[in-house]
Amino acid sequence: MDGWMDGWMDGWKAIIIDSGSIAHNSAPDTTKNRLDVIQHKALRIACGAFCSTAASAMQVDTGELPLAPRRSQQEIKYSVKVICTDGHPAKCVTDFHWTTLIQI
Repeated sequence: MDGWMDGWMDGWKAIIIDSGSIAHNSAPDTTKNRLDVIQHKALRIACGAFCSTAASAMQVDTGELPLAPRRSQQEIKYSVKVICTDGHPAKCVTDFHWTTLIQI
């Protein structure tokens, strides 16, 4: 991809896709499907692809992950950040507690 296209791709990812991706992961499938459509349209514009081009082909061409694994990746990154940051307000959610163990 060209230099201007790289900047454009980074911009739309940061604004549309990555912001709130953890909350999007718990959203209904219809909402996630709407975001998939937005990603496909953005990739189509960035690649100059035809409407009939498969989304997976555009993702390979641009090096973009599909949104489902991308949301999971963002969740994992945030969880690790919470666990590793002392005094993080959400740390109590990740702390081990004996009541979370499965009883046989």
